[in-house]
Amino acid sequence: MSMLKRRILKILKLPLLFFFLLVANGSSCKPETSIDIAIDGNVPPTFSLSGRWWARDFYVLELVHQQKDHEGYHDFGKDKVIWKISMGYNRGDRASKWPKITYGVLPQGLSQEVPNQGSPSKLTEGPVYIAQAVDNTGNGGVCYFVIQQGKATAISASNALKVGSQ
Repeated sequence: MSMLKRRILKILKLPLLFFFLLVANGSSCKPETSIDIAIDGNVPPTFSLSGRWWARDFYVLELVHQQKDHEGYHDFGKDKVIWKISMGYNRGDRASKWPKITYGVLPQGLSQEVPNQGSPSKLTEGPVYIAQAVDNTGNGGVCYFVIQQGKATAISASNALKVGSQ
């Protein structure tokens, strides 16, 4: 190898090393906090969770308002919780390890918190529903859905807020 090539490689090594360290450090500082929720279309629907993030609680809510929080996201705090199941306080598992969840059927190892007793109300045509899986800090995933012509159908957040405001 010529002296010039060695010098060029030597000069390029430091910036390249710096670049790779910067990229590696930047990607490790941002944890993947999303959970994907798929819905099978049946009534009652069965939900499948995927993603690398952890989930502790699973909710089904009825959309009752269309307000957004200070960051422009839907504020779930005023929606009506119609079913909540949980792995329990200070517990959780990666979303991909959760069992499939059929609305109203309590998976083994989880507890039902809402309603306190009995089965949740039946899902009907008209309302917009929200399936939500979250960790203990509120990070997670959301699936908006409606019941139409006897099927559970996922809809976008923007469509959910339009339908919910009618």
